[in-house]
Amino acid sequence: MPEIPPTTGNGTILCDVYTPPSLRCKVFSSLHNLSHPGGRATDKLVSHRFVWSGMHKDLKAWTRACPACQWSKVQRHNKAPIGIFPCPDARFSHVHLDIVCPATV
Repeated sequence: MPEIPPTTGNGTILCDVYTPPSLRCKVFSSLHNLSHPGGRATDKLVSHRFVWSGMHKDLKAWTRACPACQWSKVQRHNKAPIGIFPCPDARFSHVHLDIVCPATV
């Protein structure tokens, strides 16, 4: 931010670019759609360059609503219990598979 000397009083006034409501979604899209970095990283990217009231709330909502982010988001990690399996008598008499669901095509 550029420093502007105050005309009255002492101290420094810091200026930043205020983003009008008509451009906010475009700002979000141009920075977030580069790599879909997630909520915190998008907030950091946008807040270093732009400012508007309610910015953090808007960015959080838009990131949560991003279809590409939701498509690749891992909701939870399922952990299978550790099992003890007997040694098979012959080759391929037992086959163990790891199945990941839901399987999408």
